[in-house]
Amino acid sequence: MSEARFPAAVTGAAPSSESTAEQAVKSIRAPRYDFARFEARWRERWEEQKIYQVDLQHAQRPYYNLMMFPYPSAEGLHVGNFYSYVGSDIHGRLKSMQGYSVFEPMGFDAFGIHSENFAIKRGIHPRILTARNVEHFREQQLKRMGNRFDWSHEVNTTDPDYYRWTQWIFLQLFKGGLAERKAAPVNWCPKDKTVLADEQVINGHCERCDSIVERRWLEQWFLKLTNYAQQLLDNLDQLDWTERVKSIQRNWIGRSEGLEFRMEIAGQAGKSVQVYTTRPDTIFGMTFVALAPHHSLVAEITAPAYRETVAAYQETVNSLRTGQEQTMTGTFTGAYAIHPFSGQPVPIWVADFVLEGYGAGAIMGVPAHDERDLAFAQQMQLSVLVVVQPSSEQPLEASTLTEAFTQPGMLVIECIFRSVICAGPSRHL
Repeated sequence: MSEARFPAAVTGAAPSSESTAEQAVKSIRAPRYDFARFEARWRERWEEQKIYQVDLQHAQRPYYNLMMFPYPSAEGLHVGNFYSYVGSDIHGRLKSMQGYSVFEPMGFDAFGIHSENFAIKRGIHPRILTARNVEHFREQQLKRMGNRFDWSHEVNTTDPDYYRWTQWIFLQLFKGGLAERKAAPVNWCPKDKTVLADEQVINGHCERCDSIVERRWLEQWFLKLTNYAQQLLDNLDQLDWTERVKSIQRNWIGRSEGLEFRMEIAGQAGKSVQVYTTRPDTIFGMTFVALAPHHSLVAEITAPAYRETVAAYQETVNSLRTGQEQTMTGTFTGAYAIHPFSGQPVPIWVADFVLEGYGAGAIMGVPAHDERDLAFAQQMQLSVLVVVQPSSEQPLEASTLTEAFTQPGMLVIECIFRSVICAGPSRHL
C-alpha cells in the first residue's frame, strides 16, 4: 500500500505539513468513467424496454411535454438546442415522478428556406441532404443527449403523411373564411431570399447573414387571427407563463381599440374611404388622410395628373431598406376626402408608415396629437392644427410645435363645442 496511508514515523518518510487524512485522500484515484460505453448500454436498454413510450389512448394522467422541433439545416445542433431541450426534459422527468404519463415527442421541421439555402451551399439535393441531416441529428446528437424522447412518434414535416394534415387544416380555415391572400409589406433578406420576422432584423440587418434588409410588398396568405384577438388576450391570463413572455404575446396579437368611419371622396360620387383612429377626440385636428401604399382605393381615386408619380412611388416602396432611422416617405394622390363635421376637403396621401393590416389600411392624420403623423406632416410640409391644449400650461402653438401633445388636456373646438376635458380616446365622440 502507499506510504501515504501510514504515519511518517512508521514509514520513515519525511514529515509533512499535511494531515494523514489529506495525504490518504490524495493517494486515492477515482475510477475511470467510460461514459460513452455506459451511456450507450443504458440507451440500448431504455429502447428495448420502451420505458419512454406512452399509451396515448389509455393513460390515466397524460402530460404532453412538447419542445420546438429543430431545423435540420446545418451541420448539427448547437448548444442552445441542448440548453432548452435538457431543461424541458428535466421538467418532464419531474412530472413523471409525480405520477404523470409524460409524452415527450421529437421531430424535425425540415421544410423552409433555411434547408433550401443549406442544400444550395453544399451543392446537394435538398431531399438527400435533409434525410442525411435528420439521421445525424437523431442518432449522433438527440439520442445521445439522454432525454426521454418517444421516437415511436417521430415527426418529419417533409413526410407526406404529416403535411397532408397541415394542408387539410389550411383548407378548413379557407373554407371558413379565415384565410385570405393579399399584398403586404415584409422584411426581405436579399441574400437568404427569405422573409424575416421583425425580431430577426437587428439594426436593419439580417441576424443570420448581416445583409441589409429590404422591405418588399409581396402577395401572401394571412390567417384572420384578429377575429379572435380579444379571446386570445383574455386567455393569456390563464396561462402559467412569465409576464415577460405574456407581454411579448400581447404585442404580437396587437389588438388596438379605436374608431372606424367613412369619409366621402370629393368629386367622386359613391366613393368613400374608411379610416381608423385610436383618438376620435382629435378628429377636428385632422389635416390629411394617409393610405397604405397598396391600398385597393389608391388606383381608383388618384387624379390622372398624379397617377404616374403614385405608380412610381408604389414601386419604390417595394424595395425600401429597413433600418432604425428611416425617413417617412409618401406622395399626394391629387384626391381629397370630405371632413365629416366641417365639410372641408382633406388631402389624401399614400404613405409608407401606414400598415395594410392596421385598421382599414387608412388613417386620419392628426399631426398635433400623434408623433408619427407629426413627423410625416413636417416631412411633407402639411398643416398642423392643435385641438387639445394642456389644461394648466402655456397654450400650444402649431407653428412652434416640436413634438406631438398626446397627454390628457382641454379639447378646444370653439365653433362646435364648449371646452371639455379630454382624457384620451372618447367613447362619447
